[in-house]
Amino acid sequence: MTNDDFESFVDLWQAMRDTYPNAKPINERTIAIEFEALKPVAELKDISRALSAHKRNDQDGMFAPTAAHLMKYIRGDSESRSLSAWTMVERAIQSVGNYDSVVFPEPAIMAAIIDMGGWLELCKVTEKELPFKKQEFVKRYNGYMVQPPREWSRHLPGLTELSNLKEFPDRIPDPKLIGDTQQCLMVYQNGSDNKPKMVSLKEATKDLPGELGILTQRATGSD
Repeated sequence: MTNDDFESFVDLWQAMRDTYPNAKPINERTIAIEFEALKPVAELKDISRALSAHKRNDQDGMFAPTAAHLMKYIRGDSESRSLSAWTMVERAIQSVGNYDSVVFPEPAIMAAIIDMGGWLELCKVTEKELPFKKQEFVKRYNGYMVQPPREWSRHLPGLTELSNLKEFPDRIPDPKLIGDTQQCLMVYQNGSDNKPKMVSLKEATKDLPGELGILTQRATGSD
């Protein structure tokens, strides 16, 4: 979830709490704590499903839900979610290929593919290598489900974009959006260009403390 989902989360959470008339009243600040606990690991639709599952539980369902209650339902679904994400990636490899740039609907997918060498590298996978790439992707994706990436590439460049980047920058096609269009647009808008920041040695050493900075600059001839 993102901060934009907070109001919808409050409505959903309060609606469930209202089904427990004997539960201790909670305020928006308390709900905000639950929201922050669940935000990195779930979307609103996941929360809705987990709340329904909690309500159906013949033991835990007797008590008003907390984030801790919902985590077991959300994490229990992590395997199917990671396999679903890989299925989306595999289909894109086959249907889109390495020429087009792409955007997937989750930062975790984007970050996992970057960690695996990028879109072009992943598209080189052979049928024999596919099961191993699947295992690697699932492992990396699940890691980002636990600890979401703080930043990610707004898109994964394909061969056409990389080939035209220098000589024909006006001929770079828009990336293909894979999966949910709105989610892809959010990933694109909140992502970064992922371009390395170029820093000179002089700039890098200027903030070193006292004598150490002077000695480093002298040794490198960057006075």
